[in-house]
Amino acid sequence: MKNNKVIIVGAGIVGLATAYNILKKKPNIKLLVIEKENDVAKHQTGNNSGVIRICIFIIFIFIIFSR
Repeated sequence: MKNNKVIIVGAGIVGLATAYNILKKKPNIKLLVIEKENDVAKHQTGNNSGVIRICIFIIFIFIIFSR
């Protein structure tokens, strides 16, 4: 992957944690977090019952970048 580029949609707790961990493993990667609100954690993160469900997509990203 010569020109690594990652776009994360959503700046909630899961999106930002994913961005943080990707940048920790690959500090030179080009990464963009897109958020429709004017602040982070405005929707699901702030309104859920404290349960964070990990989706298959996030697990897939971690598998790719752990190589």
